[in-house]
Amino acid sequence: MAGGTRLKNAYNAEAAHRMPTKPISALSTDYPNAGIDTSAFSSGVTASALMTYRVSYGGVNYVGACQTRQGAYPYSNQMALPSYSLAKTMFAGIVLMRLTQVYGSCVPSQLIRDWVSEANTSACSGVTFQDTANMPTGNYSSSAFESDSGMTAFFDAEAHGRR
Repeated sequence: MAGGTRLKNAYNAEAAHRMPTKPISALSTDYPNAGIDTSAFSSGVTASALMTYRVSYGGVNYVGACQTRQGAYPYSNQMALPSYSLAKTMFAGIVLMRLTQVYGSCVPSQLIRDWVSEANTSACSGVTFQDTANMPTGNYSSSAFESDSGMTAFFDAEAHGRR
């Protein structure tokens, strides 16, 4: 392959500069006095719905299992992961932190309906800013699993026009 050695060297240089990884179980041994229960990271999630989980701490990326529909994926450090919920959660969390910093610690417990007139409905009657950061607002159109995540139309869309 033309340029194969150059590509191999470039890959090896990039890989050498990555954040080091360890299995998630190493948190307990790396920090024995912290009382970390690593099983809590995956608790409350249906096993078939959980692909992977990670925690970055102290310059180390602690990596949980990396499951696919076909079984364990052996190269989890190479797997590109989408950030749908991560991006939503990070954005909401950062906004909530900034609002709390500017307007005080009472912000997370305030009702959204008191600030957003469109949210003054019975479905939003008890929803706080903290609820939206954690995503348990309880406002769903269906109780079926992932039926109203908003992504179905996106994933099911077919290409139109010229490519």
